[in-house]
Amino acid sequence: MQNRNKTIVVIFSCVVAMAVLIVGLFFLKQSSNIRKSVEYLKESSAEFKVYSGNPNLSITNVVEYDKSAGVITVHFYISHLDEIMAIGGEYGMKKARWTARDLANDYHWQIKKRYGVNIPVKVVYVDADSRYINIEEKSND
Repeated sequence: MQNRNKTIVVIFSCVVAMAVLIVGLFFLKQSSNIRKSVEYLKESSAEFKVYSGNPNLSITNVVEYDKSAGVITVHFYISHLDEIMAIGGEYGMKKARWTARDLANDYHWQIKKRYGVNIPVKVVYVDADSRYINIEEKSND
C-alpha cells in the first residue's frame, strides 16, 4: 500500500514537472518571438525612406516594446512635422492617420505571418524638434 502511494506521488510529481516545463518553454518561445519581432520591425522601419526636395527634412525611427501594455511602438521622429501638418489642414491630418493605421496594420500582419505572434503595433508620428506627438495609431487586433 505504501509503495503504491509513493508511485502515485512520483507520477503526480512528474506530471506537474512536465506541465511546468511546457508552460515555461511556451513563455520562453513567446519572449523570443517578441524580441525577434522588435528586431524585424527595426530593420523594416529603417528601410522606410521619404524623399523630398527639402534637405532639412529628416526622419529617424525608434522601435520599442512596451511590456506593460503588450504593444510594439514604432516612433517616427519627423523634422518640421508641426509645420507640415499645419499646411496639410484637416484632410492632411486624416490622410496621415490613415497612413499610420495602414502602416501599423501592415507591421502587425507581417509579424503575425512571420513569427505567429499576435502583438499589436502602434505607429507614432512625432515632431523631431518639439517632441509633440501629432499622430498615434494602433493596429486593428
